[in-house]
Amino acid sequence: MEQKTIHHLRDKSNPFASNRVDNPFQTHADLNSIYQSQFNFLKTLLAEIKNDFNHQSKGAVIIGDSGTGKTHLIMRLAKELLKVNRLVFIRQPNNPDAIIYHIYSRILESLVEKVPDNERTQLENLLANSFFQIIKETAQKRNIQKEQYILEGIQDNHLNIYNILGSEGTQKKREYWQYIEKITIEWWLDRYGAAGYSKQIIKGIIKYCSYSDLNYKKLVTRWLAADELHPEESNKIGLDNWHEEISKEAFSLEAIAVLSKLSLLDEPIIIVFDQLEGLGLPYNKQLLLGFGEAIKELFTHVPNSLILLNLFPDRWQQFQQVFDNSIIQRISQHQVYLEKPNKLELRQILELKTKTVGVDVETLFTRDELEQILSGNSIRTVLNKAADYYRYKVNGIPLPKSISDIISPKEEEIEQRLDKLEIKLSQFQRFLTGITDLFNNLNLEVTETATPSKNWVIIYLEKQRKLIENNYHKLQIISDSDDVGKIKVIAEAFARFKDIKIEHLRLGKKRIPEQIVINHKEQKFSIGFLQIDSRSFTSRIKNYNELVINCPDINFWLWRDIRRPLITGRVGREERDKLNNLPNGKFQIMNKENRVNFELIYQLVIDLHNKDLDVSLVQALKIATEQLQSYWLIKILTGNT
Repeated sequence: MEQKTIHHLRDKSNPFASNRVDNPFQTHADLNSIYQSQFNFLKTLLAEIKNDFNHQSKGAVIIGDSGTGKTHLIMRLAKELLKVNRLVFIRQPNNPDAIIYHIYSRILESLVEKVPDNERTQLENLLANSFFQIIKETAQKRNIQKEQYILEGIQDNHLNIYNILGSEGTQKKREYWQYIEKITIEWWLDRYGAAGYSKQIIKGIIKYCSYSDLNYKKLVTRWLAADELHPEESNKIGLDNWHEEISKEAFSLEAIAVLSKLSLLDEPIIIVFDQLEGLGLPYNKQLLLGFGEAIKELFTHVPNSLILLNLFPDRWQQFQQVFDNSIIQRISQHQVYLEKPNKLELRQILELKTKTVGVDVETLFTRDELEQILSGNSIRTVLNKAADYYRYKVNGIPLPKSISDIISPKEEEIEQRLDKLEIKLSQFQRFLTGITDLFNNLNLEVTETATPSKNWVIIYLEKQRKLIENNYHKLQIISDSDDVGKIKVIAEAFARFKDIKIEHLRLGKKRIPEQIVINHKEQKFSIGFLQIDSRSFTSRIKNYNELVINCPDINFWLWRDIRRPLITGRVGREERDKLNNLPNGKFQIMNKENRVNFELIYQLVIDLHNKDLDVSLVQALKIATEQLQSYWLIKILTGNT
């Protein structure tokens, strides 16, 4: 029976390998009884915001050690509330000059995620619910046939607004959406006035929702992210183009405020900040201070929102010592603590996982093994131990030394010890049978001895690579500030064990592409990004070429993502070619494989900061360096160019 079970499991994935939630829009097995009181408390806060006459935003800090399930709790909120509330997920900012723009970009990415129950994006749900209230209010004051038709059509289901107004590309549909735009903007001007960018933002949101074609939606999303489009692109979607002079920080704050004010006609927004541990590192003090100020701006200008911060206890203590009281008081209006579940609850989590592969816990693990597994100090540790035992039993992979050393012989009856010896021999036989498959799966030479830590990092990299590849074609806001921030985070991590200095270059008051210089012994590399388009691209690459000529001792690599529009302007193409013809300059296109490796290294560093991988930062980066040794960024960071 044991052999039959093992044979059955070899064709299935390890049910314990998925031990962390990367973002709340994923789906993982969820034991609702754990942290149910904390979950209900967060729902109570949402109800209080909704019922408050002023709809003032509230803050809460979710405090728990690594692996206690903070992001998992947010996933539960998303699964239950996405059909009603909008939920946005914001990872750690990495550039002190663009924190609010980073927050807004991640909000946009979250709002174009689909709501599972209706397959419409969060932004489409927000507009449909808000517009129903607007037209309901205006239709009561006047009896206009178009308004009555729309109101009757969406009375029972607000999302019908995307079905009843005519077919894609027809004149009827264009006229109805123009009318919706007119009514909504009139309502906005009457309620909030015409100051700032709000009128244009409202228009952009309506344009996004009016299109069914994904390419048009992507174009409008770029516009909503304050990207300067090519003139033909902006004409195509009927929106006035942005220009380089726009302050993206000011624009972003206003855009977030517009979304929150629209939500007053819908439901409170849940704004989640996660993966924040890296903010507490010594070299990120300026970034941490800027983050605190950004949070204060959100509380001042953004109503009807529940703002959540997921933090370790010690990091929360550090933040309180750095932020001023006005920020602390707003953030920590409420504190939600997540303690380690008891052994019964942990066992129930294991049972929930094993059901996915059709076995029960007691069939898979002995009593002693279960005791060892359940001794972990967090949910993630328990799942990691269970995953190690699973690999040991099913795939023949040896247990990590940290586990095998703990298991010590006990005084047992002779028969029990013989039974145990028989099991060990059976397991050893399975190990020998599966050893070839193991090395093939890990792409290792048979002569190499892989340590448990190395196996963990390799498994992590394989899993994250698949996740990043699967998300590659999702709508993402690609920005120079975010990409150069990622380079800085990676370089600071490698500086822990490599002789690296990080520098920045300027060209007087002229604007150049976002860049960072990595000084590795005798070699200097400036890594820059230029994702912007149109006139801004041309002016900045001109300045960049001047900088390259003035610094002949530095190698300059300027990157542009392949998903960005082609450079069509004559002068822009000439300046690009000029850069490639300089002896120390290169203009590089970042294709899918290149981007996946870039994001993989960045995510590894972030996850190590957040203790999502139980390996030291230096050890993990050395292993990753071996696996990615031919990648250009690894070569620069290790001095092997």
